[in-house]
Amino acid sequence: MVTVGMVSASGPTDGLTYSMRTYADALASLGAEVSWYQCLDQGSTGLPGLPFRSRNIPGIGIPFRSIDMGVNRLWGFRHRLGEPPEDVLFMADPTLVEIGRSHPRAIVKVNDLRPLGPFADQRTTTWMFSRVIPKLRDVYRLVTPSRAVLSELLNLGFPETMIRVIPDVSLLGLHPEHLEGSVARLQEGSPLRVLTVSTDRPYKNLRLVVRIAQRLATEGLGKEFEFTIVSRLAPRTRRYIDSLKLGNVRVLSGLPSLGMVYELSDVLLHPSLYEGFGRTAVESLGFCLPVLATSIPAIRETVAGTAILLPGDDEGAWVETLRALRDPITYASWARKSLLRAPEYAPDRQRAAVAWAILEA
Repeated sequence: MVTVGMVSASGPTDGLTYSMRTYADALASLGAEVSWYQCLDQGSTGLPGLPFRSRNIPGIGIPFRSIDMGVNRLWGFRHRLGEPPEDVLFMADPTLVEIGRSHPRAIVKVNDLRPLGPFADQRTTTWMFSRVIPKLRDVYRLVTPSRAVLSELLNLGFPETMIRVIPDVSLLGLHPEHLEGSVARLQEGSPLRVLTVSTDRPYKNLRLVVRIAQRLATEGLGKEFEFTIVSRLAPRTRRYIDSLKLGNVRVLSGLPSLGMVYELSDVLLHPSLYEGFGRTAVESLGFCLPVLATSIPAIRETVAGTAILLPGDDEGAWVETLRALRDPITYASWARKSLLRAPEYAPDRQRAAVAWAILEA
């Protein structure tokens, strides 16, 4: 039996944790013995309820959080963890590469390279990436969720032979019945329920969603569109939204699962200006939601012609598209495209790729 150690430093609700759980579940279903090492920065907590043998790895505990993160990743976590005994060591992101540099079968998941590009927005992360990316050449294998990220790695000079592309998957299932419910609501004249799921970072382009809602309200169409933003908003963003006094916008955060939110929505807005993959788009496909997204490489690859792709700075185009989707026939046409694409991201599709990239490393 192959043993695999999963190494992560992300929180319980982070997308990276979700992604690594799908890998761990796939590995376990393939007969691997999985262990989970949860690295803890200052103020972080462990992951409750893991179905694998798990161990928390405490950091150094420097009072300044950004410095603590840097020291932990470049030295602290490796020092505290020691030499993991597993046959394969699978790290959740490049900043953890020091933990596995001496391991003969170390694998690192490269979710994106945004900190090295024009959409970088945190100096600490950019500083860490600039130091750890060259060290990725020392590991056995890299895994990316899209060919878009593969292309970025190739542009940095990494050999394609060491990289495997494994798209992330949705654990929320397929819900073809949702299409009929949404169409019936629109036929009755009910509002179109518009969903955005995002972190509050500049490159996520959340303010575009707010401007769209404001424009529709100004044009007297506020009651025809209900916007739900699922995000832990920064205080400044919260004040901005509150100042507009929009009756057609609500904000939710801290949800244990997004399944119910998708169930109560009709369409997804995904206006991000950079992604390594489109997880929320993939989850939305399973609920037959038409997806309106920015035309960027990873999203084009993820939705593969089944979504409506728009410029990230053309507010009018997004507004007009939402108006068009209020027509039940137009809505149903795009919803069916989502349903056809959704099975590509079922968990069983990931198992073969995981076996090829990780267990046969």
